[in-house]
Amino acid sequence: MEKQLLSQQENIKKFSQLLDENGMNDQKKEFEYLIQYIDQMENQFDTVLEELRSVKQELNTIQDKTFRATANKVVDKVTAKVTETKKTLIKLKQHVIKTVDKAVNEFKKQGKSALSSAVKKLNVKGMIKTIKKGLDSATKLMDQNIDYLSKLGDEIHKANSHLKNVGRIFIGKDTKEITPRNTEKGLISKTQENLFFCMSVFTKMSVKTDVILNTLSELEKNEQPKKSVKSELNDIKKTNSRPTNTKVKSKNEIHLGQR
Repeated sequence: MEKQLLSQQENIKKFSQLLDENGMNDQKKEFEYLIQYIDQMENQFDTVLEELRSVKQELNTIQDKTFRATANKVVDKVTAKVTETKKTLIKLKQHVIKTVDKAVNEFKKQGKSALSSAVKKLNVKGMIKTIKKGLDSATKLMDQNIDYLSKLGDEIHKANSHLKNVGRIFIGKDTKEITPRNTEKGLISKTQENLFFCMSVFTKMSVKTDVILNTLSELEKNEQPKKSVKSELNDIKKTNSRPTNTKVKSKNEIHLGQR
């Protein structure tokens, strides 16, 4: 069953329309940015998880049990981290659906106050920041394991080269100099390539998350109520009417000072 995007759901469209009709333009922009973000992120998570599944299938064809187990462990760690971060996004999605459904139903009775209440509940910057942390943490884990596979590949290459030289010695042949591993060939390189792809997707997702957080912050600034001119004048009057600490000298004190 194909999943339905948030932007395609009727109550999501209705809520956006109600915000527009009730003059809540900044809130509408914030809401639409949020919906677009969730839909895009969910698709990206699915892309990465599908890539990791294909890596697992390839690794299971490897005959070398030691390397297969090690590489599988690497991919499993990354998959677990990606899945954990996706769960945070799904929680956010469910929170949005539940809040919007309630607001649309209550709008008939409560009017604009139902929308205002929903907007407050949709203050999801904290959850988006949690997603951001998860993305960055997963990206770091991928990078570490790509490096780990490089070191593992180098050691396996050296070990195999040493074993070949041992065989040459036994049959009376000269040993060969150990050449650097070709990092563009072999299953290790293929696994690293898959992880690089996942890391690239997550890096872009992290940048996108920064953009949405900055956008939400700017919209929040615009939503802050501005003081009226009358209110500002009253503040100035209050400031000017405050008593100063300067002590006014009496006439006697002035005469005494002149003597």
